[in-house]
Amino acid sequence: MPTDSASAIEMISGVPVGAPVPYEYNLLLVALSFLISVLGSYVALEMATERRRGNDTVTGPAFALGGCAIWAMHFIGMAAYTTPLRVSYSLFPTLASLVLAVGVTGFGFAIAQRDPSDRRNLLIGGVSIGGGVLTMHYLGMFGMDIRATTEWRLAVVAASVLIAVSAATAALWFAFTVTRRWQRALAAVAMGVAVCAMHYTGMAAAIFVCSANGSPSQYVLEGAYLPHIVFALALVSLATSMAYTRFDKAIGPR
Repeated sequence: MPTDSASAIEMISGVPVGAPVPYEYNLLLVALSFLISVLGSYVALEMATERRRGNDTVTGPAFALGGCAIWAMHFIGMAAYTTPLRVSYSLFPTLASLVLAVGVTGFGFAIAQRDPSDRRNLLIGGVSIGGGVLTMHYLGMFGMDIRATTEWRLAVVAASVLIAVSAATAALWFAFTVTRRWQRALAAVAMGVAVCAMHYTGMAAAIFVCSANGSPSQYVLEGAYLPHIVFALALVSLATSMAYTRFDKAIGPR
């Protein structure tokens, strides 16, 4: 008796094994990721003005820009990426990516603030932050637990590298150049667009192919809970950055 060949194809959550995993974006979460990025960028720019008043500005902007505008935007953007397959996130790569985002942002600011008028400092700081952001982004993607293998469009990966370094360098230039509040607001919107462009370009570089192999990690964050957890951590990052800046301003220049 003839066998229906379609019935022999293994399916996982309605996706044939070996086929590209269909996806769509939750536009509400996409909009939230942009707003978070703009908010973090604006707070970082506000704090950067403290440098011109003689206060240390590394820790505050590192948490606001690295922890909120970049890291929180990234994982809310990841949560916006919906597929028929169950998606969760390995705990340790996710938390490591947060530490990395804050650390490289602080390092980049420390390099640039030595002499912001020196373009070499801005470039070195921008490359440092851009490289760190890229590492954070792809480390976060590495932490995805999904029944799929990943194929990469290398040209799109290269585009994400260019966007990340350019956006990071521009962020440092804005941080040490703009002086008026309306300028900082416009600069924050531009930075939010750049950060989101890097993230969604990086996501477009990946093709997930449904696979029968793979097992979930022992310690994971469920994708459904990710936006709530990340939003809470974004608020913690902003609160930490503002508290540090207030403390630093209170004790005065050192």
